[in-house]
Amino acid sequence: MPKEATSTASGIYAPSLPRIRAVDLSQFVIIRRIAKIAFAAMLCSAGIFGIISNSTYISSSDAVVSADVVDIRAPIEGTMTGFPFSEGSFVHVGQLLGTLNNPRSDRQHLDNLLAVESSSDSMIKALTSERSALQLQKSDLLDRSRKDSSAVSSRLGQQATAAARTMAALEQANIEASVELDRGERLHDAGIIADAALDKLRSNQKIAAESVEAQRYVLASLRAESADAIRGILAEPGDASDVSYSRQRSDEIAIKLVDNATALAVAQGQSAQARVDAEAETLRESLMRKAEIRAPIQGNLWRLNVAEGEEVPSGASVLSLVNCNRQFLLVQVPQDRVPDVALHREARVRLAGESKELVGIVESVSGNVLKVSNARLAALPVQDSSEQMATVLVKLRPTANRGLEDTAAGSLEPNVGACFVGRTARVLVPTYSSSSNFVSRWIHEIF
Repeated sequence: MPKEATSTASGIYAPSLPRIRAVDLSQFVIIRRIAKIAFAAMLCSAGIFGIISNSTYISSSDAVVSADVVDIRAPIEGTMTGFPFSEGSFVHVGQLLGTLNNPRSDRQHLDNLLAVESSSDSMIKALTSERSALQLQKSDLLDRSRKDSSAVSSRLGQQATAAARTMAALEQANIEASVELDRGERLHDAGIIADAALDKLRSNQKIAAESVEAQRYVLASLRAESADAIRGILAEPGDASDVSYSRQRSDEIAIKLVDNATALAVAQGQSAQARVDAEAETLRESLMRKAEIRAPIQGNLWRLNVAEGEEVPSGASVLSLVNCNRQFLLVQVPQDRVPDVALHREARVRLAGESKELVGIVESVSGNVLKVSNARLAALPVQDSSEQMATVLVKLRPTANRGLEDTAAGSLEPNVGACFVGRTARVLVPTYSSSSNFVSRWIHEIF
């Protein structure tokens, strides 16, 4: 069989081929080996970098940008009108968000207060007029009393003058009686007159002396009455009182003036209180009739709970705002990585759909906030119920410009007015990991 094959092959015509020159392949082999080694080194570097990165950061894609939700409630019942914004609009502090109108507000209490104020003002006017009339009447009575006292004093003064002259005459008669008594005593001693004549002279002299003393008291009394009459005090014989009728009437009017002043003070107090209450009730009634809803914070209009023209009860939620200047990320991490989370360090954040990173600060680590029923948060991350997860709160840094903007460090940060609430993100949470626990954790995860 081999021989036949050889003979058959020899019968075939084979054209001559050009001789191929030998090529030195050692250079290509070396280059290919270097490329393989470089590629393997790159793969190892990438693996080592990934392992080291996993040791210094906890990577999580279960993160969402959230913020506190502020509910704006209706202060009164009424019809909502004038919504100038839609959901997602940015609003400033104090900006008008809508108006509540309530035309059915009750004015009964305000009308009662206004009636009390009007009544008090009328009483004040009446008491003021009465006071003026009483003061005028008192002035007239006092003038009459002064005139009466002056007249009485003048009359008493004249009587005192007459009494003084009478006293002078009595003193003169007393002197004459004394002279007659001296002469009668000498004549009696000489035996010219009898004892009876001498006794009569003595009686006359004594009567004259007593008359002088009596007249002296009368004069003193008249002078005292005249002085008292000047002061309005009358003590004349036959008077039932020590003052004049005009003075008595002026005293009665003075008592009425005191009562008038008391009633006037009460009326003025009632009027002032009614005025204050009416002003407060007017303000309250205006607030109950119409109320403006303004933004208490600067943020985004998150949700509208009522429509234009809708009747809203008092206390009902009208709309919700989120404060985009206080945005934070809720990041879900495994429970066994909680001890490794480094607080107050920078976390690297990349929002979904963005190519550049944001910077955040790890604020706290807590349990699962998704189980907190009363949490007023705008957005929550989606959690797999089969895993035990913890929540890391990362606060985003605000900048001075709106939107996203390159910083000196090359990162991007949210600013005043840039709202990322509701957007998902991938976050690298910094850790306290060291080489020892890194190796042990790596071995534990592999085996």
